[in-house]
Amino acid sequence: MVRDEVEAALTRAGIDPADDLLDAATLAELVGEFGADFLADVAASFRAESAPALDALDAAVAARDAAAAERQAHFIKGSALYLALARPAALCEQIEADARAGLCPGPEAAAAVREAVGRGLAALAAIGLAPTD
Repeated sequence: MVRDEVEAALTRAGIDPADDLLDAATLAELVGEFGADFLADVAASFRAESAPALDALDAAVAARDAAAAERQAHFIKGSALYLALARPAALCEQIEADARAGLCPGPEAAAAVREAVGRGLAALAAIGLAPTD
């Protein structure tokens, strides 16, 4: 799958390829290097592992625990990057940076990550690179 194919699949799924949700060029490279089936397996693992990580991020934010929020954001970011999910990764990077500066993210930051992860997984599913619920 090349970038044009990824962008066309996104468009067919009603997702603007110019949206920063995912990086189509990187996704195409990942598919080319590892194959669609492997990425679907990674996406399935991320779907299963992200739910408890997102819950833990919510709990860290509620407890005003910047260090725990940083750890959860780091985990989510790393997994998102394996799937070229640019928006969730960027949001998590911001949480990490804030936490390193001693600032605990607010609930809106955690909610934005949860929403971006959900949209990212839905986008991958819409183009056949992730299982659906």
